[in-house]
Amino acid sequence: MVAGDIKLRFPELTAISDERILFFIGDALPFFDVERWGDFYPVGLASYVAHMLTVDQQNQVNPGSVFSGSSGGGTVKVGDVSITSDTSVAAKTIESSLYETRYGRDYLMLRRMVGAGGLAV
Repeated sequence: MVAGDIKLRFPELTAISDERILFFIGDALPFFDVERWGDFYPVGLASYVAHMLTVDQQNQVNPGSVFSGSSGGGTVKVGDVSITSDTSVAAKTIESSLYETRYGRDYLMLRRMVGAGGLAV
């Protein structure tokens, strides 16, 4: 897959440089088993890359956005004791972040169709 494939499938991403798109394609390749994805490989990879590019653009425009893991939780203070909690790490998983863009949702739909295979945690 080359940058032109991403731009052809998603013309709204044509302003992104080919170098940047190729960088994200390279990052995504280890996550795809070409044999398992079969005919869905090109659209699955393109959707995943488009998701990552969109998240990257959002983070550049708004570094405190939901995409960059803005913290949740809060602080409770009783007397001289205060307890601060941050729920952002527990609440935000890689999969849940894929729901943030239509590209990520498309990727998830395809991933469910092809099956993820064995996963190690």
